[in-house]
Amino acid sequence: MRKPSGSADRSDFRQVRLLPQQSQEALALSAEAGWNQTAEDWRIMLQHGSGVGFRNRQGELVASIVSLPYGNVDWIAMLLTRRDSRGAGLGTRLFDIALDTVRKSGRGAALDATPLGKPIYERHGFHSVTVLRRMELRTPAETHGAAHGIQAVEAPHTAALAELDTGVLGLDRRWLIAELVRQPQLVMLTDVSDPDSLLALRRGRIAYQLGPLYAGSPESAMRLTAAAMATSAEQPLFVDVPERQAEYLGRLASLGFREQREFTRMALSHTTCTGRPEAFYAMAGPEFG
Repeated sequence: MRKPSGSADRSDFRQVRLLPQQSQEALALSAEAGWNQTAEDWRIMLQHGSGVGFRNRQGELVASIVSLPYGNVDWIAMLLTRRDSRGAGLGTRLFDIALDTVRKSGRGAALDATPLGKPIYERHGFHSVTVLRRMELRTPAETHGAAHGIQAVEAPHTAALAELDTGVLGLDRRWLIAELVRQPQLVMLTDVSDPDSLLALRRGRIAYQLGPLYAGSPESAMRLTAAAMATSAEQPLFVDVPERQAEYLGRLASLGFREQREFTRMALSHTTCTGRPEAFYAMAGPEFG
């Protein structure tokens, strides 16, 4: 029988390394929290990153954290504790493990924080970089045919896409772009009139995730968004937008998108990510940044 929430003790759990073949177990944690990740997202993270968790006495996975290598920066994500195992400090312990690894390596660290997590990360030396608004479309909006000049991107162009991604975000995510391009259900688009443009649309557990989205102007961003909406098969759609992109946010609202929640992008004080924020219109989800 499971203990009531808040009665767990650290001695009830053992620390474990998380492996790609455990992605279905990990999915149960993020699904309980209502998050949008899929088992394939977990496989990608655990194959390329470092995952740590805790199992209870019954051998069930009850807590997790993942660190993803983005060049000289570790992206920290998927800090989760199952409801019936909270109160034993598992999340705090996992975050300490991730930070200890970062500090010993001399690397930087960044993450996307919920409002509840933000003050905790601030106490650990993280500072705010930008605020992102999760915009959600539940009722399909009408689209007016294919957007002129929008075309699909094929796998052979992965190197160019990775170069664009690095230039905009200031993070080296070549392995992630290569993984995304190989996903059979992924839609990746570009605006032929905009050399700075890229949009990825992938199926999540509860909604499509639109992002990353890079563009040279709000007009280009909207052309790509309209094309993605026409592709999403009338399913719910999430797009996480930096608040500095006020014009794009306004246009999304006019199409029926509503703000669901916010994230704060945060980084340790010594972390440097020199990119081009003016071209950054949407992230790839808080798991990937």
